[in-house]
Amino acid sequence: MVALALADADHCEVGRWASHALARWVGASGDLTLHDCLGLPRSPRALARAQRDHWLRVAAGHLDCGDSSWARACRLLSMARSAARARGPSTGDRALAAVLCAARACPLPATARQLHNILRAGDRETAARCNFTAPDVAL
Repeated sequence: MVALALADADHCEVGRWASHALARWVGASGDLTLHDCLGLPRSPRALARAQRDHWLRVAAGHLDCGDSSWARACRLLSMARSAARARGPSTGDRALAAVLCAARACPLPATARQLHNILRAGDRETAARCNFTAPDVAL
């Protein structure tokens, strides 16, 4: 796990994260699992949801529709519906590629409100801790 994080992140930041988690685990004297101390999602379903949410935020970051998280949520919903009908993204469409990465992880939200809530939550810390990397998608 730490090796995966080191491969794709700032080594100092990953080292601090791992050191802090290990110190917390040792200090807990068996009361906490290492998994909990690392701050990782507890189940495969929670991990899939966290990955999906991360990629939806990445997609929103590539959109050029203003700063409104509502406008970005509406655009993402439109893209997700288009992606469901299409075979894949056009070359260079990073936002659509990120939406498709999100869809691979977990079913996409069905409403703009649900997407808006995900974008507003903005849990970048989870993404950094879990070291999500993009599946192979032609950009």
